[in-house]
Amino acid sequence: MKTNLFKVRKKTEDRILIEEEKYKNPFLLFFKRHRKLLLFSIFSLSLCLILASVGIAFSAFRTSKDFDISYLNKTTDKITTDNNPNIKDEDVKEELLGEVARSMGVVILVKTIMTKNQDVIYYFSDFSSIIVSANGKIHRVSSVNGDYGVDSAGNIKTGAKSIYVKANNKTLQDGTVITYYSDGTAKLEHNNVTIFVRDSNNIKLDAGVKYSNVIPSGVSILDSSVKSDSITMSTYTDNAKYIVDGNKKYILNPKADASNTDGNISYDKNNSFGVFNEKKLEDGNNITYFDNGTAIITKADGMTIFVKKSGDIVVRNNKIYEIIPNNYGYSKGNVTTSDKKKITYFDNGAAIIEYSDGKKTYVEDIDEILYDQNKNIIGKPPEYAEKSIKKTKDGYDVINFDNGKSQVIKKDGTSFIIDTDKLIFDSKGNITSDNKKNNPKDDNKKDEDKKTDNKKDDDKSEDTPEDPLEGMFVSDATHTYEDDRLKNTQHSNFIIKNSSIHKKKFRISIEEISNYSKYNASPLAANLVKFQATVGDSIVGPNFLNNQTWKDENNKVNYVIYDGSINPKSELTVDVKLYIDYEILNNTHQDKTFIGTIKVYVNS
Repeated sequence: MKTNLFKVRKKTEDRILIEEEKYKNPFLLFFKRHRKLLLFSIFSLSLCLILASVGIAFSAFRTSKDFDISYLNKTTDKITTDNNPNIKDEDVKEELLGEVARSMGVVILVKTIMTKNQDVIYYFSDFSSIIVSANGKIHRVSSVNGDYGVDSAGNIKTGAKSIYVKANNKTLQDGTVITYYSDGTAKLEHNNVTIFVRDSNNIKLDAGVKYSNVIPSGVSILDSSVKSDSITMSTYTDNAKYIVDGNKKYILNPKADASNTDGNISYDKNNSFGVFNEKKLEDGNNITYFDNGTAIITKADGMTIFVKKSGDIVVRNNKIYEIIPNNYGYSKGNVTTSDKKKITYFDNGAAIIEYSDGKKTYVEDIDEILYDQNKNIIGKPPEYAEKSIKKTKDGYDVINFDNGKSQVIKKDGTSFIIDTDKLIFDSKGNITSDNKKNNPKDDNKKDEDKKTDNKKDDDKSEDTPEDPLEGMFVSDATHTYEDDRLKNTQHSNFIIKNSSIHKKKFRISIEEISNYSKYNASPLAANLVKFQATVGDSIVGPNFLNNQTWKDENNKVNYVIYDGSINPKSELTVDVKLYIDYEILNNTHQDKTFIGTIKVYVNS
């Protein structure tokens, strides 16, 4: 017996309008009945700050300044890192300058000035700034057009964004002054060096009373320095030691021995690492990279900063821009022990030990590896075992480890570290240039087994189950506003590709975030937000966002944008437009924002 579903569509004083539930559509019914089979999204296209600020759109209502601080303006400037493993510049931008990475960043103070009005302005390396007014009010100001958003007179430039923050100062036992701001950021001052930390939770203290470093990049500041004859030993807040011995420079493992007795400096040469490379920058800063993947930043004023993960240092236009975590680690120096172990150091703070039998292990913290006088490893550092090995047809070796990391060894012998779940391989079994977009295939199969599997795939019927994600790819999304001033209509553009031999069904939806307080925002109801989408040649809407809802297998409500399919060996260009219908708004909606994540679900 067929059962139809009905719902109230409209209710007035004199009538009630009901309508048959649209799940009678076979495709939608498929999703409703089999939603547990839907896989997690192939890719969360980016936490789009959809209608990123309706508060901006209602600027006439606002009583405070815009809270949307933009750390990076759109630019075509080339971004470089010392650890780039032949990845595209756009990949570097996404990986190093994306929202997640940016929230973890550390930037360096460039200059401080005082205006005629007695306002103090701090200018940082990412072109953000802080204004401390003479009346005590504090504003953080974004960059604008690749430059500082405030001039030397204290005037905020047109287009710059600012936020009013409150400050709370804390002085530690070692003299470090930390200024905690109400937006979760902090300014840290130690021994005449000032850095800005975008997430104050990343400041690591020693016993709660002394500054150690900023995680996860491991940014520490010079604490003390001693000199004896031709040797200078500088000790940093995390106990790392920088040795200048004559015309040679070394970094000493912080767990290794060093002493200054009666003016004589001695240090453990078996646990010291020489210079890998040096860069002189246009901003007057120098970066010295060491064989163990660490670095010393020597500022123009002579003060130094230690960075444990040197690959996190981002240089733009030959100037230090920021220090932020990324998913890559590029090989630097290596050590061969007398018992035939080879240790390779990476600039993500890790190391790989290759034993005499060819087996490898992954050590997440280079400081755990210490050497004795015979250059053998002391004890047994925490290691992750080799899980599987794959050799690509173009000559790359891929070693997967138990901790979810992989080493990719290139034909020239250099290698880089990447999260295993960010590796993908093309149909020929080679690593693609988009090596961070999807999970790799099963690396445990032998080549002949894979040939057999490929033949089986060719012989599959439409009814034979297959991996729905096989051959599917979703590009990073780009987000633009129709009006950069109002920011009340946003377009999100991306591409869905199907490189498999099977037709795929997919769904595009938006999942609203649960924690608006993280973005210092108040939610705007979905029934006030409209969307219109173009998927290939298909046009959907305009409709209100809550026009069709659906719960995923985690019972989270999604707003359905589009249901459809993609043919084998094809791609679809997607444009999702979101905007506000002003006619239904009133003063109660001021400063409200809708924030969500665009997701793509797929089923075979």
